[in-house]
Amino acid sequence: MVLLALRYGSNLISVESYDENNITASIAITSIPLERRGATHYWLGLASLDDLRTNTLESAAGTLVSQYSGFWYLNQPDPSDGECVHVTITEETQSWSLTTCESLQPFMCRSKACPTGSIHCSNGNCINENFKCDEQDDCGDGSDELDCPVNCNFYLASSGDFVESPYFPHKYAPLTNCKWTLEGPQGHNILLQFQEFETEKTFDTVQILVGGRTEDTSVNLATLSGKENLTNRSFVSASNFMIIKFSTDASVERKGFRASWKTEPQTCGGMLRATSQGQILTSSGYPDQYPGGLECLYIIKAQNGRIITIEIDDLDLNENEDFILIEMEIRQKVKQLLDLLAVSTTTKE
Repeated sequence: MVLLALRYGSNLISVESYDENNITASIAITSIPLERRGATHYWLGLASLDDLRTNTLESAAGTLVSQYSGFWYLNQPDPSDGECVHVTITEETQSWSLTTCESLQPFMCRSKACPTGSIHCSNGNCINENFKCDEQDDCGDGSDELDCPVNCNFYLASSGDFVESPYFPHKYAPLTNCKWTLEGPQGHNILLQFQEFETEKTFDTVQILVGGRTEDTSVNLATLSGKENLTNRSFVSASNFMIIKFSTDASVERKGFRASWKTEPQTCGGMLRATSQGQILTSSGYPDQYPGGLECLYIIKAQNGRIITIEIDDLDLNENEDFILIEMEIRQKVKQLLDLLAVSTTTKE
């Protein structure tokens, strides 16, 4: 959720005053569907530091906040419950508590307001609207040059379309530099497939980046050149963004490329129920390569008293860059057990 907020130039919200607490409560209440009104939770962009030994919280933006500025529920904050701050909200009140960070909950973001006559950059900055499409990176992340067809920079926001090199199927021009930024609906992946592809090998390239709206928030998925048959190969983003860059040198031109793209709902992450019968969990696209920029959270639950066992049958990850993290939510269970033992000891005495 932190990465998602950053893609749109914002951060998870942190509350630092009574008025801000009331405003966020009002926004949260009006955003909850009527059938779910009553009591619900959402994440704040705050987490405890050093088990609150220094009485300090850290915001998603990296600033430090005193725990005493919070609007805590009874007997909170309790670092034994977890590190992340979530809000319990009803129609009358909004109160904070600490909990483990591995649950799926709604969240609220905050971005900088830009004055009239300026544009909002993808990194949260504001620049004068006259600087847009001037072939200069005024935002600092290139987002002011993102939608500038006159400079061969295209922004396509839909559920699918076609992308092709300039003058296709005729030869592209020398010293071409074009970029297409694709954005699909939130919660969807982008699938790109080439129908034709021919460039000067090594020197004229097509680069596919995935992850964020701008290059500095994306990772390289593939770099292509030469004459390739890619009709049976799909390139998949793990988010609703994909960037295609086309760069050529001063000599030897070819016909270029034509590709189609579409979106599909993400199937990565979610709530799973463990049973006595074995179940299979695979990465996206398995046994083919998983998309770049993937971030999945699976929460596996079982009946009380049952043990969850995970066996890994096949593992092939990019070393030092991609990983699987398996955590057990035992902190709250241990706390409940200690409370039970304390009650039992008091009773015996």
